[in-house]
Amino acid sequence: MELKQIMDPYTRHVFLSTDEYSYIFPIVHVEDSYLYFVSKESIADDFLEGHVTAQNDAGQVMFKQPKIESMLHQSEENVWVHRLNFSGMDYDISNRREYNRHTFEEPLSTVLKVFDVTMDAQIKNISEGGLRLRMDAMLKKEVFCQLNIMLPTDDAAEDRHVYFSTNGMVVYNDPGEDGIYTVGLAFVTPQFASEDEKNAYLDGKEALRRFIQRKQG
Repeated sequence: MELKQIMDPYTRHVFLSTDEYSYIFPIVHVEDSYLYFVSKESIADDFLEGHVTAQNDAGQVMFKQPKIESMLHQSEENVWVHRLNFSGMDYDISNRREYNRHTFEEPLSTVLKVFDVTMDAQIKNISEGGLRLRMDAMLKKEVFCQLNIMLPTDDAAEDRHVYFSTNGMVVYNDPGEDGIYTVGLAFVTPQFASEDEKNAYLDGKEALRRFIQRKQG
């Protein structure tokens, strides 16, 4: 696969996911079928899938079982350099990942923080991997944000709300004729300062999964 023929040349990050977490890493170089990226820590070898942005707004170049080689650790800068080999790897170009998704009959109000600025938005639909928003602001692709999501539930056996705090990154932003933008966010696992933060994140993600399963059922 010649990456430069299918990948957006302005893409700055690659997504890699395990069963529980989704991470993004800065891309530093693309050559032939190799994509080079960096991390501040060593990475696990159990990534199940990943994606990068495709050319011409075609969506995402999605791949499974990524082949990654950790090449260099620059101890003074505390940077690891890795190489992702796309040679012979199956991929698909799609606008969304394969997650169950719940669409709200009425958009659900929420807020997100971008560069320490709080913005109002409305959630149109949500999945385990991300959500679609309506906003009156234009956010560029690959902009980071912080989200504290509160989803209502009428399940008497559980709390009256589902809470999920996470980071996100803008993967698309489509302007509408009414001046409102449709924004797609992919969830990104935040850095954890403690084991309690990690457990709270996993609990929130599991609660979100159960919420969507109930709505699907």
